[in-house]
Amino acid sequence: MLSHITTRTKLFILSGTLLLLMALQIGFALFELNQTGDNLDSLITDRQPKIEQQHGIIENSLLIGMLLREAVMDQNNAEIDSNIRKIDELRADSSKRLEYLNEHTSSAESKQILADINATRVPLGPLYEKLYGMLRANQDLEATALLRDEYDPAYKNFLAKVEAMMASQKNKMQKTSKETQENFSYTRSLMIVSGLLATVLGLIAAIWIARSISHPLSNALREAERIAQGDLRANNDMPVTGSDEPSRLLLALQQMRASLHDMTKLIQQNAIEVGRAAQGLAESAQEVAHSAQNQSAATSGAAATLEELTVSIHHVADNAEDAAQQARTAGQTAKMGGTFVVTSAEQMTAVGEHVSQSATKMSDLERDVSEIGKMASIIRDVADQTNLLALNAAIEAARAGETGRGFAVVADEVRKLAERTTRSAHEISTMISRIQQGSSSVNQYMADSVSSVQEATLSSGSAALAINDIEQNANAVVSSISNISDSLKEQKLAGQDLAARMEKVSQMAEENGDTVLHLASTANQLSSLAEQLQSAVNRFRI
Repeated sequence: MLSHITTRTKLFILSGTLLLLMALQIGFALFELNQTGDNLDSLITDRQPKIEQQHGIIENSLLIGMLLREAVMDQNNAEIDSNIRKIDELRADSSKRLEYLNEHTSSAESKQILADINATRVPLGPLYEKLYGMLRANQDLEATALLRDEYDPAYKNFLAKVEAMMASQKNKMQKTSKETQENFSYTRSLMIVSGLLATVLGLIAAIWIARSISHPLSNALREAERIAQGDLRANNDMPVTGSDEPSRLLLALQQMRASLHDMTKLIQQNAIEVGRAAQGLAESAQEVAHSAQNQSAATSGAAATLEELTVSIHHVADNAEDAAQQARTAGQTAKMGGTFVVTSAEQMTAVGEHVSQSATKMSDLERDVSEIGKMASIIRDVADQTNLLALNAAIEAARAGETGRGFAVVADEVRKLAERTTRSAHEISTMISRIQQGSSSVNQYMADSVSSVQEATLSSGSAALAINDIEQNANAVVSSISNISDSLKEQKLAGQDLAARMEKVSQMAEENGDTVLHLASTANQLSSLAEQLQSAVNRFRI
């Protein structure tokens, strides 16, 4: 049945069985541990606090009895009041403890015991009030009688009920502790038994599954050993009956043996054909090697010729580059000369304009000088008339005698001034004549300069046009030479590329020759390998 189940499924079954047993074991253990935990929780959180509260009530009751007896024997009112306050505090603490017990008690038995405790505690309240009054009034004998006859019986009855409740809680604690120990022992025994059971069941399942896997694996191993020994014949002693992985492995090995049987048979046939083809390939390789050697010699010669042609093109390209550089330099020089001529023409034009403006200014100056000459003539005429008037004044002063002597002196001074004015006017007229002559000469010179400047400007324009033509022609020459140089460079590159390609062809021809020789050697090796392959295949029994 297991032979039709996959190995993974078998392992899953084994693992699942073990996990299920472990889960059951853990489940039982957790259930018992839960109960044990509940018991411990009950002991810690319920029983123990209740017992502590009951102990507190008993301790408070004992302290109250001791304080009452001390108060009876004490005669100091302050001490008596202090003891009474302590007694009230202890009674209040006991009341709180009883309230806690009432709140945390749920069983009917415990509730009945608490009811009895409260019933026995009620008569003690009025007794405390009577005792307080007697103690404050120092009625020690009456207080002692009340303690002995009424308080002690009621107090003992109250303590008996509290002790009964403590005994009940102790019995419950002992019962819970016993149950916890029993649960622990049971859980331990259950864990041991379930662990042993899981181990035994796991071993049985493991052996069962291992046998279902190992048997087909052994058959597969024997089949693989037969193939490794070269026995490829069919074997019907190991039929495949299952569908698990070991069974499928055995089936795959049987199919592989059948495929190897067919492949080996085909290899034997092909090895013979390969040997024959290798022999023919070796003969053809010898003929191709001879042709490759001839081709290599021819391409080597062509490559050398192309190399010489490339060198010649390189020299021509270098000379064309030098010519282009010289033409480019001439063009730049012509361009600079044209720039200088244009600048000179512009400067000559500016000079002509300045000379024309200067001629205009000189003409204006000549007119102004003429006006000054006219004014000088007027001054001279005025001076002559003044001189005449001075002579007439001197004559009249001489006629006047002593009376006109002072006037004669003035007239003489006026005459001298008129003479000086006349001489100055004459000098001015002479200078104006010279200036007019110089201005005329300057105007003539400036007119000639304007004509010369205009002629020079026209000549500079013509020279600039001529130099511009030279620059354009030089640029055209540079362009032509550059085109020639570029063409030569392209030819040089093409020649170099062609030479390199021819060299590569030569190398490839040599490599082809070497390859063909290697191919011939390989063909011989292939023939030898075909014989070895045939020998190797013959070891298989088909």
